[in-house]
Amino acid sequence: MKVAFSKRYILLLLISITSTIAYSQYTAIGFDVPGALFSRFHPSIEHSLNKNFTIGLNYDRGIYAEGTTGDFSSQTKIYEVNGWSIMPEVRYYPFTQKKIAPRGFSMGLYYRYGSYRETYTGEDYTQASQAFQNPGNQPPNANVITDGSTSVFGISLGYKLNFGPFILEPLVGFGTVAGEWSTPNDRNKIDPFFKDDLSSFGYSGRIELKLGFHFPQMKDKIQIIEDIPSSELESNTLLNMKLGKTEEHEDTNRIFIYIYRPNKLKGLAIHYELDINDTTVAYIKNNTFKRVELKEAGEYQISAKTESINAIKANFEAGKSYYLRCTVKFGVIVGLPKFEFVDAQIAENEILKIIERQENKK
Repeated sequence: MKVAFSKRYILLLLISITSTIAYSQYTAIGFDVPGALFSRFHPSIEHSLNKNFTIGLNYDRGIYAEGTTGDFSSQTKIYEVNGWSIMPEVRYYPFTQKKIAPRGFSMGLYYRYGSYRETYTGEDYTQASQAFQNPGNQPPNANVITDGSTSVFGISLGYKLNFGPFILEPLVGFGTVAGEWSTPNDRNKIDPFFKDDLSSFGYSGRIELKLGFHFPQMKDKIQIIEDIPSSELESNTLLNMKLGKTEEHEDTNRIFIYIYRPNKLKGLAIHYELDINDTTVAYIKNNTFKRVELKEAGEYQISAKTESINAIKANFEAGKSYYLRCTVKFGVIVGLPKFEFVDAQIAENEILKIIERQENKK
């Protein structure tokens, strides 16, 4: 059975895992030490979903097998298998107690897709019998290049030790592998002493010793603001005229919040929902604007979440308009929501630019 795994599926897998990462609470990054000693680059990233479960992604690239010929004084490489593999993994940490995963003993389920290339430049094995019968006839060298792939489903057992921000983790894994070299090929020309089998433990199993570090859990941030910029309700502002709201402000007890996000390059791909108390009132992305009316005066909490929750609490007075500018600031994995109340004149100019851009797109 030939294993097919297109670049499209790999891209979808990466997008899916990255989107999950964006909402995780704890991040650990590691590198396999034995792999590095044997010309293998093997980084991994793991994120907690809750107290006991994590999701992770492993990548591996390098040399998986090689062979040489010659004597004690001189060796020539004639065989090599190199390639890469990608491996998503889900783990369960049963003994976390009061500490959030990933710490301590873990059991995991993983899927690994690998893509490999085999090269052989030694003597043509199909001519070896003729050379044996006629020792004076040296068999010609072959030039064999074969591509192959594997698909592995397996389980892993590991134990992650934490020393402050650093981690040390021994891990073993084993599973069932389906894979083969592409056909037709000239693998019959390869000396069986060197020929590698894609169903061996090296392609289905795992023996790792990881060193790495972890990022601390992102903490929710709630800021209490004593005084925020505001303006009196007016019906003749340029913004209200543009919106056709010139008759609404006759009731001086109404409260409006103008929520907007300017068009900025920073954090362009990061969107988030904005909540007032427990109700989602706006979806924040570049070049957007929305006006929200509060039912009554008092204290409200405005919050949004990507990696963690960012929130502010403030008192809102009747008969006032408030202007909330929403942006993005740097985080550990993705950007964090950022918002601030600004003066009416500054905000109205920025909102008018947003409206102008929206109209130009129509």
